[in-house]
Amino acid sequence: MAHALDGGEAKNTGSGRPLASLPMAPAHREHNCIHEHLGEPVEPRRRTRQLYEASEGGPPPEKSGPDEGDGDASGMQPLRIVINTDALRSDPGYTCFRVGEFVNGQPCRQEQVLTPVKRSTLEESLMPRAAAFFSKALSVKRVVGNLRLGSFRCGFSGGVAVPREYATTGVEGADIVFFVTARPIAAQTGSDTIAFSGHCEVDQFGRPIAAHFNWSPVHLDVPNSDFESTYLLRVALHEMTHALVFSPGLFDQFHRQPATAFLPAVGACSGGRTRAIVTPRALRVARNHFDCPKLEGAPLEDGGGAGTGGAHWEMRLFRDEYMTGSASPGVRVISELTLAVFSDSGWYAVDGSLAEPFAWGARGGCAFALEGCDSEVASSVWHRPGYRCSQTHETGCSYDRRAEVYCDLRTYSSSLPPHQQHFPDRPDVGGYSVLLDYCPVFRPYANGNCAEAAAGWERTSEERENLHLLHPPLTLSFGLPAHEPSGPDGTDVLASNLSLLNGTHALAVQPPFGWLTYYAVADVLLSDSLGRTAYIFAGYTIAPDPLQYAATAALVVLLVALSCALPAYLRAGCAAEMRRPRHAAKALRGAAATAAAGQGGASSQRSAGGGSSALV
Repeated sequence: MAHALDGGEAKNTGSGRPLASLPMAPAHREHNCIHEHLGEPVEPRRRTRQLYEASEGGPPPEKSGPDEGDGDASGMQPLRIVINTDALRSDPGYTCFRVGEFVNGQPCRQEQVLTPVKRSTLEESLMPRAAAFFSKALSVKRVVGNLRLGSFRCGFSGGVAVPREYATTGVEGADIVFFVTARPIAAQTGSDTIAFSGHCEVDQFGRPIAAHFNWSPVHLDVPNSDFESTYLLRVALHEMTHALVFSPGLFDQFHRQPATAFLPAVGACSGGRTRAIVTPRALRVARNHFDCPKLEGAPLEDGGGAGTGGAHWEMRLFRDEYMTGSASPGVRVISELTLAVFSDSGWYAVDGSLAEPFAWGARGGCAFALEGCDSEVASSVWHRPGYRCSQTHETGCSYDRRAEVYCDLRTYSSSLPPHQQHFPDRPDVGGYSVLLDYCPVFRPYANGNCAEAAAGWERTSEERENLHLLHPPLTLSFGLPAHEPSGPDGTDVLASNLSLLNGTHALAVQPPFGWLTYYAVADVLLSDSLGRTAYIFAGYTIAPDPLQYAATAALVVLLVALSCALPAYLRAGCAAEMRRPRHAAKALRGAAATAAAGQGGASSQRSAGGGSSALV
């Protein structure tokens, strides 16, 4: 039975709304995590004692979680992550630096070679951005002096040599060290696996202080869009989260409640039992998210084999959360639930404002959380638009209004397990993923991401499944791009009278755009007081104000009138100016003649008086 996942279908653009201008989502980069398939690191995990200020020998202080402000976070400072990339330049026998050299007994192919461009993408973009996020999101009690490691090799598939000075003088300015490699990932392990990561050393309280991170060079091309860049960053965050907190090998290290963090026996929709996280904050967040007080814990994945089972959230319940076992085209959400696990570990103080709104199954009740996708309850979330489907090639809009979707049904080579059969007359037909328990759900087109839609697409409503989770006051802004000539560059205009009608609809009055003289395009963003985005799309069409047409018409009439009157006025003015010099010349000539006549009479009188020169 073929259970491999592909990257999603691309929408046929031959009819209907043209999609040729949309950037392609990373269909060829679908990430299937193999964390639990890694097994134990090459060297047994060490517990290396570090020196901390205050309460020598005791745990770091209690810390507040993402959903509340209780606890003592004193002495906590942003997590410092040191990225060691020595193996990206010298890693004989493990990394492909040229075509044809042998690694793991196989000749290196061109796409497996770590080129300078690929190394730069990993070393200067992906890893620094991921580390910066966790430094912002997490705080720890820092060690006194340098972090000291006791391992000789750290990691998996041969591991990475730990520099000797890391044990002697230690690592300056570090709370954890990630040893980064770019080794090919064996096809039998996961051809659709982009990266893997896991911890190899902890301190005396169980907090990871060293980890191995490997990124397949096949998936290290420079991202060709913002969407793809974000997608790959979320993959990096996913894998680093395994190394920091989200691993069965770490759950029992939680210093607050090590005996109850990870239980292998809570109710599953199949009627059996599955493992779950039951730490206080994580359990509270999960119950609130689904509005299901009976939920015993936040269920972990029970399908997908050793690579995903028990090491990720149950995908049927948390499909688009970034810590599910497979990331297909779509937005991966860093939710309050995973941040709650960080907090419950007792190792980290968490910046809860970084939690993103998570819509899948929100307020779905126990019918969604406990009964599976075949629930007959009419009000079940599964009956909402964008969730369950039943016809191949059925299309629509995603449950969160972020993508165009299609019904991805598969016919398998044999009957599916009884509790995963969703069509009574077709036991061999189901959804695209075993991680979804083969539930027949809509799936985003590889090129159907609405957040990067072509300009000119008009949306008339704001819909989202989790508006009730937002922190008021809410803001709905219309932002024109900086190159838009019809208004001030980068203007954000706020809507007025914004109110929530229910958990999925908001009502607002579009702000005035009085300066517009033609149709313009704006980006619309709904956000809360914490700055979290609930809904965003590009290409909202704004019609110009009719008054602008009247003003323009009046201006045209005025210009026409002036064009007729001005030439006549100018001609009359010029003629008058020409007459004035002629009159002045005539007057001057008359004055000159009079003066000349006067001078002639005086001369005659002097001659008659005998030459007297006296003047009277």
